[in-house]
Amino acid sequence: MLATLAISVLTLALLAMLAGGIAMTVRQLAFVAQAYRVQGTVASEWHYEHRGHQRFYRVEFQLRNGQRAELRGSGFHPLVGQPVSVLVRELPGHGPKAQLDTWSELWLMAATFLAVGIVGTMFMAWVIVNAGT
Repeated sequence: MLATLAISVLTLALLAMLAGGIAMTVRQLAFVAQAYRVQGTVASEWHYEHRGHQRFYRVEFQLRNGQRAELRGSGFHPLVGQPVSVLVRELPGHGPKAQLDTWSELWLMAATFLAVGIVGTMFMAWVIVNAGT
């Protein structure tokens, strides 16, 4: 009885991760399809130490209307002054949304959720199928 409950809870959690990964992937695909690419410059770097060491980078770029903007990223390790590619999406009635055009910034979280969800769900399906034998 307790094992069945644990299997059910774990299966639901893994299915939720899989659904989350699919939702993140669809959202990122929509963002990339609607975005345009601009060249930004790494303006500064700072270090944050809390449960480990992490670096953050401030990237400045220019929107199509000439307005200057900035974003912060941590999924890459450039030098200050280095040019970087930025994806920008501007929708009417919303402020601009920008992300660094790097694999880790765009896809790492979705890929992680998808991988854990797929592998975990397949494993739990195997456990359920073989539970009766």
